[in-house]
Amino acid sequence: MPSLRLAYRFALRAPFLHALVLTAACSAATGEPVDRIDLRAALGVEPAPVGVTVEPESGRRFLFDEAAGLFELHVDGGATLLVGMSDMPDPGVTVRPPYTDLVALGDSRLALTAIGDGFLLDLAAGTLAQHFCYEPGDWQEDLEQRTDAVTYDPVTDLLVAQPRTLELSSGIVLASQIGYYERASGADIAWDELPVDFVAGGMAILPGRQLVLGAGTELHRPGEGGTLELIGDLSRFGVSSVDGLAHDPAADTLLVVDRAAGALVELGLADLGL
Repeated sequence: MPSLRLAYRFALRAPFLHALVLTAACSAATGEPVDRIDLRAALGVEPAPVGVTVEPESGRRFLFDEAAGLFELHVDGGATLLVGMSDMPDPGVTVRPPYTDLVALGDSRLALTAIGDGFLLDLAAGTLAQHFCYEPGDWQEDLEQRTDAVTYDPVTDLLVAQPRTLELSSGIVLASQIGYYERASGADIAWDELPVDFVAGGMAILPGRQLVLGAGTELHRPGEGGTLELIGDLSRFGVSSVDGLAHDPAADTLLVVDRAAGALVELGLADLGL
């Protein structure tokens, strides 16, 4: 088995000064979902959705389906296919599928994650470019990193992802981390540890700059020393799996992709105690 030193090399490189403002533990949810969209009906395909995001300025909602491509979701519950998988621009480098999550950065630009790499999709220019890499240049061939959750913090102008390091020959997970990247350059600046068996299906920045991660049916906050604080269990809202998260600031809601149910569930932050 390769040394953990390689897997944790970046994690030890620089401390990250957290600026998260943590609220008190949430109270029990008292409301029903604000909305629940049947994605099979909305997209017109049998979906395998991996993420949802809201563009900061316009409030446009985007959803990525790993088989069909990028959709824009409309207020009437319908959707428009913006970029099909067969029409994805060529980034000039090998993309290791599948695409696993997305986040809107503004100005019709979205960050997409795939195996080992993050890409920048510019809808206006019709381009796709390798933008941030969570595998170093001297990465061992038997190791792979995958992230199923990415978000963007507009205050610090940082992309935030949750890569896991796996040994391909054995399937053993060697590390689970949160990585922080400069939006403009894509350079990684810091890494935080998580419990090695933790995998987030989605993540979002909420008011007060709370970073929340969804795993299974639960929401968590990262704590000190690689710990996680449980916020609550979304199964009470009928969520069976958190596979994508996004905050809609205009509506003050949390959007949850539930792949198992083929649904997009919209929850009020007040009902979550956030």
